[in-house]
Amino acid sequence: MKYIILCILVISGYQSLAQKTNAELESEISVLKNDQEIRVYWTKLHKDDQSVRGKITDVQRDTDRGNIKKMVLLFKFHGYPSGFSYGDKPSSSNQNNFTPNIVLTHNKVQTVNELIFPILKQAYLEGKANEFWYIHNLRGMTRSRYGRDFYKKTKENIPLFYEKLSPFIKDTICYDLEKIDALFKEYDLELSEILNSKLIFSKKKKRIRHNMYKTEEGRIYWQKVYSDGSFNFPQEIYLDKENRCFKYLLLDEEIKNDVLAKSIDSFQTDE
Repeated sequence: MKYIILCILVISGYQSLAQKTNAELESEISVLKNDQEIRVYWTKLHKDDQSVRGKITDVQRDTDRGNIKKMVLLFKFHGYPSGFSYGDKPSSSNQNNFTPNIVLTHNKVQTVNELIFPILKQAYLEGKANEFWYIHNLRGMTRSRYGRDFYKKTKENIPLFYEKLSPFIKDTICYDLEKIDALFKEYDLELSEILNSKLIFSKKKKRIRHNMYKTEEGRIYWQKVYSDGSFNFPQEIYLDKENRCFKYLLLDEEIKNDVLAKSIDSFQTDE
């Protein structure tokens, strides 16, 4: 009974955290004084994440970003969670330490995920992080950066995922919330610039809408928008006129996509 009352009191005290400053968040999380309070905080974090799933809204974006910062502070002051599953099925080995992984997955700002990823990598190397979800996040981060999947989610492919992400992920661990806020702001500005540029192609196939934008500088971005309104950061591509195909700028490889292939003639006319 005492534990239930403690949970209620602690959870109710966290309701207003989303509106608090970084300093207030740090003060609140740093003083969690025992495993019960830490567990309650992680459970609330998990429930907040799940409560905003569905169609993309500003509330979902703000909740997901707030959860990232809370999670980073939990890592900073209390370490990576281990030994039990927060807010999920404790009997399933695949669910162990599930919350850190879904918080990372649901944050759409790739540069922030790359900044904090060394925390998860260290936890994995120390045997604290669940391997299944760790590899799931590696593939998701690679997909967000390159707009495609390269490898299957297997332990043997972990070094290959590392190699693809190596230009963007540092080895040092960072808990700096001001840096995270700066990356959120940078993302918003860059995304706004792209989405407010000229829409040169848009077509829906099955449950995905494919948009192409061209900035004033002539840079071309391909955006895939899913049925719930979600999308990763638009991929920068270019038209290879000689081979009549679009290619990823980062990879210089052809995009295998029928929808974009059919847009080549109209794009060349626009040129």
